[in-house]
Amino acid sequence: ISSNEINNLNVGLVGVSLLNKIDEEFIKNLKPNSTLYVYEDVIYPGSLGSIILKYVNDHNLCIKVKSLCIDSTYIKCGKVRELKEEYKISINDLINLINKNNK
Repeated sequence: ISSNEINNLNVGLVGVSLLNKIDEEFIKNLKPNSTLYVYEDVIYPGSLGSIILKYVNDHNLCIKVKSLCIDSTYIKCGKVRELKEEYKISINDLINLINKNNK
């Protein structure tokens, strides 16, 4: 992946390292019909993406939530980069998801 490909993506980026609860105001202030991409290297059930999707649905918000994380499964041991590629959660997978949805 080149830095040009990353710089040419038409998305905003919010970094979240530790989170006790979701930022409801941030989500409510997203433009209607916008897409929120949630990228995590965790299993989906109980993930930030699943929590945000539930919030969006519970409040009938017109926001698409695309979560890129690991399906509910047992995870093998191995090198992080190789595992991210195997479970389709690498940065390349994220960029492909964004490009696919921005066409």
